Amino acid sequence: MYKFLINEEFSGKEFDINYRYDISLTSCPIDERSKFSKEIAKASSIQQIELYYEQETLSLTIDDKTESLFDFLQRKDIWGARSVLFDATNLSFPELVIVLRLSLSLKSVGRIGFIYTEPAEYTSKVVTPLEIRGFDLSYKINPLDFIPRFYNALESGLKNYLLAFVGFEQTRLARLVDPDLTETFTKLSVAFSVPPFQAGWETHSLMAHSRIFENNKIEDAFFTPGNQPYESYLLIQRLKKADDEAHLTLAPFGTKPTSVAVALAAAEDENISVLFDFPAKKTDRSKGIGITHHYPILIE
Repeated sequence: MYKFLINEEFSGKEFDINYRYDISLTSCPIDERSKFSKEIAKASSIQQIELYYEQETLSLTIDDKTESLFDFLQRKDIWGARSVLFDATNLSFPELVIVLRLSLSLKSVGRIGFIYTEPAEYTSKVVTPLEIRGFDLSYKINPLDFIPRFYNALESGLKNYLLAFVGFEQTRLARLVDPDLTETFTKLSVAFSVPPFQAGWETHSLMAHSRIFENNKIEDAFFTPGNQPYESYLLIQRLKKADDEAHLTLAPFGTKPTSVAVALAAAEDENISVLFDFPAKKTDRSKGIGITHHYPILIE
């Protein structure tokens, strides 16, 4: 259903996307790189729309208007657009997967793209004798939940196989594998972002999750690049076909490009379930502007 085109990369504040989209979807920026990403999205589209999903009310705020999730998924078009650019630096996973599901249900949308700007560096977490060194990214991580229409593991009657894409915040995976907080998974695998945005960052992720691995049986540990969605998408497709007797549940806790892969897979296959924890990002969680990526994709 997807045809991945050649990715484009831009360094610093230079960019020249070789395509102009009908609309770009974005959200409120919180640091320098997200402001830059929003500028790119605006310059690369005819119309720009701000989008935010609210889990408590199951609704989307679109510019200044509110629309229920269920009404949005019943739309007959996406603002008349035939091509949609997602500002993945600013949009959260729910906005990505919801709009992608609608886009795939419409025959009018033939091209999608994603803009993602890497950080030059993340804000370091305070280190104590009892805490493993990491990055300070969220001021609140909410309880695990599912987005309606994107979770049907309980209805499948199959064993539940969890694949979690992990980043630097070990609390997210710890909650997911806690039997008091979620259902028990028959198989658990994790995917690390290797290579990461910068050499050595994978160590932060591995160390942060080491205690979880000591207390939980991990079926497999996979490694997919943190700066593009293609390899992560292929991993999901491979695991989906590997075991017909297991229901695949995904947890997008890693880099945004890997979350894009989860969104692409879950949007096209309603048999895939997704669990998410809707983290509230800290302002100025990163510093500087790293490499900017443009991931163009055709819908076939």
